[in-house]
This record gives sequence, structure tokens and C-alpha cells, in this order.
Amino acid sequence: MKVLEFGCGTGSTALVHASEVAQITGIDYSPKMIAIAKSKSSAVENVRFETSTLEDWNSDEGPYDMILGLNVLHLLPDHRQAIEVAHRLLKPRGYLVTSTACLGEMGGVIKRILPIGSALRLLPYVAHFTQSELEADFSNAGFSVLQSWKPGPEQGVFHIHQKSDQA
Repeated sequence: MKVLEFGCGTGSTALVHASEVAQITGIDYSPKMIAIAKSKSSAVENVRFETSTLEDWNSDEGPYDMILGLNVLHLLPDHRQAIEVAHRLLKPRGYLVTSTACLGEMGGVIKRILPIGSALRLLPYVAHFTQSELEADFSNAGFSVLQSWKPGPEQGVFHIHQKSDQA
């Protein structure tokens, strides 16, 4: 498989999966994170890391068999655009695997503090949507949800999506 991971951070997930795939590319908007990822991957031949956002990713190595977006969609200003770009970059019947914090379902102090902390630039931007809203966004982009699960009540939701064979 040819795999793309967006929001790869320091590359740990890509490096774990490298032995199971033909090629894996990790992208992140932070040059500092990519520098760390590159330093950890020097001995691994089928992994590469680049500084980019998913929306700006321009590579001739696609289309991909699988795209990973782990713990990142809720941090994007426009998660729907990222879902649409992932759809475009995948082969027909390709997979999109995500884990996402659905803060629209969370209550308590966290839900109230995050927008304030973000506005004060003390915390990153975090979107507030529910699991059903997120699943509708995947469906609207042309994905079928093959599996979804939540490991715990206050944890993110994991999804395995598949692009149709028509697109």
C-alpha cells in the first residue's frame, strides 16, 4: 500500500506502520515536527516526511491506497475541506482512517474553556462537532463509514472510511 498521513507530528505513527506498507509519507504544517520526524527516520527507506498541510499537498506519488488523519480533524479550521481533499487523493475503494475528538458531545468545563483559551491564543483552535455531524461530513464527501468506535465515553471516535469505486 501507498499511505499518506496528514498531521503526522513527529512521525511516530508512520514509523510504526512503515514495515507493513510499500511507501508511507507523513506531512505536517510544522517544520519543527517534520525535522524531528526526519531525524527519527533516517534508517527507514520507505518513509518520507514533508512540511505541508493536506490542502496544500502537491505530490506526484498519489493516488493513495490509504490516508491517515489521526487526532487532527478537530484541530483544523475547515475539517470538511480536509475530508474532501483526502477523498480526491485516494484511489477508488481507498481507505481514510481517522480518530477525532467530537467536542460537540462533551460537556463540562472543557467545552467552555477551549474557545476562551483559543481566543486568547493560549490553546489551539478546536472545532466543536458531534460524531453524527462528523459522519455526515464524511458521507457528504463521498465516503462510506465501514467502522466506527469510541474506546471510552470522553475519548475521540475512530473511523474507517472507504471511497466508492466510482470516484
